[in-house]
Amino acid sequence: MAKNFKQRLKKIRNAINLWKSRGSSIHGKVNIIKTFLLPKLRYPSSLISTPSEVIKEFNNLVFHFLWNGKDRVIRSSTYAPYEQGGLKMIDYETMIKALRLSWLMRITDEDSSGFWTSYLNYLLDNEGGLFLLQCNYDVNQINISSTFYQDLLVCWSNIREIIDPNNGYKYVIWNNKD
Repeated sequence: MAKNFKQRLKKIRNAINLWKSRGSSIHGKVNIIKTFLLPKLRYPSSLISTPSEVIKEFNNLVFHFLWNGKDRVIRSSTYAPYEQGGLKMIDYETMIKALRLSWLMRITDEDSSGFWTSYLNYLLDNEGGLFLLQCNYDVNQINISSTFYQDLLVCWSNIREIIDPNNGYKYVIWNNKD
């Protein structure tokens, strides 16, 4: 586990120990998680690949804090809005995917000429550069050295069908897995 995450998880543990003694309500604890605990991991998760062990450990820490021990409901139900019986918790794993996709927006911005755009284009040079993002590619067949960009391509391929219900990307001849 990366040093960045180990240090931050330790700070989260310490913060939880401080907040435990306050006797907060469930809604108060959700606010503590959103305001003080989750932001400790947001920045590194937006820039570097987040190991699954970090996601699992963070979720275990915050849900143990939320319920004072063992989970009382299915975790996914806590992410729902109040109107649907949820607690409006933030799903850390989904947040990481959203952060990845926000990078994709920056990279594909026509006005952007930054390093990130050039670097991804360079990494994907053998696959057709950034044109690959318009294709129906198989993530497992793309070999790039950056785990960050690999994660980004996985997130994009998973959400692409929701964004393009007409499946226009499947009609591109190049880099088509079908």
